[in-house]
Amino acid sequence: MKKLSLTVISLALALTMAFSLAGCSQKTQLSFNQNVLGGQSSTGLLETLTYSVNLVDNYNDLVLKSSVITDEIVKYEFTDGKMTVKLSALDFLPDGITTDIDWTDSKIYHLETDFSINVDYTIGAKQTTHKDTIYSSCYFLSQGHSFAPIYSDYKVNNAYLRLPTSDEETAQVEIHEYQYITSYNQNKYTMVTNVLGEQPNSDTKEFEYTYKTLIDNTQLLFALRSFTVQEKTTHNLPVVSPSYGIEKTLAVTLKDSSTFRNNKGIAFGDAVANDIPVNNVRYIINATENTGSYHFIKIQKSATKELPFKAFMVEYAAPLLAFGTFNCMGALVYTLESVTLGN
Repeated sequence: MKKLSLTVISLALALTMAFSLAGCSQKTQLSFNQNVLGGQSSTGLLETLTYSVNLVDNYNDLVLKSSVITDEIVKYEFTDGKMTVKLSALDFLPDGITTDIDWTDSKIYHLETDFSINVDYTIGAKQTTHKDTIYSSCYFLSQGHSFAPIYSDYKVNNAYLRLPTSDEETAQVEIHEYQYITSYNQNKYTMVTNVLGEQPNSDTKEFEYTYKTLIDNTQLLFALRSFTVQEKTTHNLPVVSPSYGIEKTLAVTLKDSSTFRNNKGIAFGDAVANDIPVNNVRYIINATENTGSYHFIKIQKSATKELPFKAFMVEYAAPLLAFGTFNCMGALVYTLESVTLGN
């Protein structure tokens, strides 16, 4: 499994946003509610969310750093992590993006995610520093059209930790840079993989699918805000992930509800919101094996005096895995810091 699983994704979309997902056989049209609109019209919709991102060894006893990753093998530090998510609603597709999907009675939603974090690895006497970055841009239809994707662009430049496989080896840090471009038509989509850097290459694959039955991985964390889930009931959500190319399915569940408190608070205009009612949602690969690890999301359940209701993702926690293994380096935790609505 690839280390990138945001994340961003989705998101999702972030350092863990190229999720490793599992298969789906039932082709059912997806249905989403209007929570992300918060009672607003989609005309001119503009939303900007900013998140701090931190790596922790233990996330609420749900994600734990693996005991096999010791300081004798590698020391690492992740600092100054941040993610910005921008949503807008358009009446057009940008030049260069074409599709045979009829979108004339829908707004075009544009979702941009920009992530960065400074990483520092120390292996013996060797130190490697790098600024990991992920950028994604996705165009898709409104919730009345099942958030059907039109186009996504996903760019990654990250340092990956490769653990030793024997006592004679040492851990290694590799810099990978690549881009995935996925274009959707009515009955098929095309995925272009561009490996960048010193040895660039490109690969193009085409896949058949059923319109309105899936979303793109770069939409995932946004789409979950308007995905209706009932407590202790599993809901399937098919996603196109660059990790596989073919559509795969997530099993999404609502564990319970609670109150989220961030001592720093969430800035909204001149107000600072805290004590946010949230739904605690989790998802995992829907399969009997190779299910990966749970990802955990806290989604705003209702408005507060300081913060209107738009089902904001107030926290997201995802396991960070060493490259090519299931050994967990800890959890990347994304915490909502500010909300801006409108221009």
